[in-house]
Amino acid sequence: MDKEQAYHKFWSSFGIPAYDENTVIDPNTGRLPEPPYLTYDIVIGDIDTNCYSNIILWYRGSSWAAITEKAHEIERFFAFGERTIEFDKGVTRIWLGSPKYQRAKETEDATIRTIIINVVTENLQTIY
Repeated sequence: MDKEQAYHKFWSSFGIPAYDENTVIDPNTGRLPEPPYLTYDIVIGDIDTNCYSNIILWYRGSSWAAITEKAHEIERFFAFGERTIEFDKGVTRIWLGSPKYQRAKETEDATIRTIIINVVTENLQTIY
């Protein structure tokens, strides 16, 4: 499994669909999936270099309750610090950045709620 596949597997483990932010639109319909889902960006850096990226939670509704609970779930997952993502040729360390997350407003659709989660990754080992 390469790094990108490992990131997808990692972010898909939180109980809602996960999409690379650059491929979230369905090529067959040209539409976004129906929330809830999350998008992640792929940022790959050199060994021992911190890379900063975002995970965005997408929910539909008039309340912030469900999306906030999902953000809390992810925050609890990282409560004891960093986690690792293993792939065929190495290991990446991942933890929450600061601020951990923030609410954001979707301007096109008033029923969409988003929370941006800040993450930091560091490649610990890469075997070429």
